[in-house]
Amino acid sequence: MCNARTMHTPDLIGTAEVAALLDKDKATITRWAAEGRLGQVLRAGNKPNSSLLFSRAEIERVAREVAA
Repeated sequence: MCNARTMHTPDLIGTAEVAALLDKDKATITRWAAEGRLGQVLRAGNKPNSSLLFSRAEIERVAREVAA
């Protein structure tokens, strides 16, 4: 995972919004992120428990795959 401050952040969304878009629990989203199933994941800060941030485009792609 990368730190959001070190990259350009075009359209990022948090774990709760990803969970809502994919109709999954936030714990599932966190697990999928750790497994690498959600593309590149950024952290909002430098601490291990910092919020996760996801590319909206990547999550929309995953949503299409989950729906198929």
